[in-house]
Amino acid sequence: MADVNVLVHSFNNGEASRAALNRVDQERLRLFAERQENLFPYTIGKAIMRPGTKHLGSTLLAGAKLIPFKRSITERALLELAYNDAGNGVMRV
Repeated sequence: MADVNVLVHSFNNGEASRAALNRVDQERLRLFAERQENLFPYTIGKAIMRPGTKHLGSTLLAGAKLIPFKRSITERALLELAYNDAGNGVMRV
């Protein structure tokens, strides 16, 4: 019978530093991640994306498109683009 190479994915081990990931003598370290952001790991196997926890505001019109705008590291804004009932384009910052 042929050998089967099975990939094992596990997102519940957490993070390890780059130096720790270089250790080949520790079998368990192969399942660690160098960086995990916005993930909630389950006890067995999987991880899910972190849900939103805070209501930041509402859009002016239904069907608006939100575009993030970054001028620099400290200056950020959110552009809201939509059409009103008269068919005119509306932009809010």
